[in-house]
Amino acid sequence: MERDDREGAAAAAKYFIGLTPYVLSTLDTDEWDAMRLAECVFCKRVAADSKKYAERAQRETGGELNILDSSVAQGTDKSFLVHIDATEGPTQVVDSEGRAIEERPAAGALSLDILMYRQDGKWRVRAVTVND
Repeated sequence: MERDDREGAAAAAKYFIGLTPYVLSTLDTDEWDAMRLAECVFCKRVAADSKKYAERAQRETGGELNILDSSVAQGTDKSFLVHIDATEGPTQVVDSEGRAIEERPAAGALSLDILMYRQDGKWRVRAVTVND
């Protein structure tokens, strides 16, 4: 993710979106928050879900993303739009004892567009659009 070109943008986008199940399972948003910009609505929603789970002594398990393909389009001189095709595994919401409260089947195919922005030598996420 050190690279400031399209390959760096793609690597950062894949890393960031791969953090989603980690954040919702561990409720640790430090890395998530460090990479997102304030205007990212999807990013705010995931952080809010993590906080909600923490307040309820719940968390998610599963939901791993399998990236199938990706492509990158140049945006402005500091941004790239990364398109990712992926699948998402089944998810459970569990309580503090590990008992399933809610189960969601695998989401199947997902199409994600992630707007990456280079700021202060680091990649930041400006927006994420999920098309399933």
